[in-house]
Amino acid sequence: MIRFFLDHGADFITGSPFAEAFGAKVRTALRPFIECKQKHPELADKLQGHADRALRYFCHEGNLKWISLMLWAGANPRAAGPKIGEEDDPECYQQ
Repeated sequence: MIRFFLDHGADFITGSPFAEAFGAKVRTALRPFIECKQKHPELADKLQGHADRALRYFCHEGNLKWISLMLWAGANPRAAGPKIGEEDDPECYQQ
């Protein structure tokens, strides 16, 4: 279903839909996420932010399974920024 919407022009940047899917533990979003990064290298930095945001969220929650999945998907454990559910405020970034 995810691929259908992506193939038909769904916006996968605005509102961080991949980060939200990861936060809801939608494991089937992992492969389309990786495929989007490969198909759209010009948007790879913005997509990277989705994975990084989800990784920070799962680290905060202590969910080792999803931490591992996010690292497998290419999340950067050293990137600073907000986690899922937080406003994007550079003053509050945590690493």
